[in-house]
Amino acid sequence: MGQNADTARHYRCQKWEINQAAGRYIRAHEAVQRISIRNRLNDFMQAHGTELAATLAPELMGLSQQPALLTGHALDRSAHYLREALSVWLSTGEDINYSAEDSDILTAIGFRPDAASRVDNQEKYTPHRA
Repeated sequence: MGQNADTARHYRCQKWEINQAAGRYIRAHEAVQRISIRNRLNDFMQAHGTELAATLAPELMGLSQQPALLTGHALDRSAHYLREALSVWLSTGEDINYSAEDSDILTAIGFRPDAASRVDNQEKYTPHRA
């Protein structure tokens, strides 16, 4: 194998390694956000779940006796109400901040993965490609 072929192979391998690292970085970023959201929603439900269920009672009452399909539809309708309420709240222009419990880590990782990592991860690349 000539020096040019070795250089090209080395370049392809480095490009692949960058692509893989960018993917790991993005997945880790998403995992931190997902864990934060789940934890804060769990805290919210512990504190306000009874009140939220009472608000959605017309959709949720008696679900334990219903078939899974009907339960799913009721939960979908309830999620629609929550989405609508959140949309209305967002339209007021209130400032949105990270929760106090997760503010430090979410601030440290940033709002979104950096643009360069997103670009590096977009190309699905393998070093074996000719």
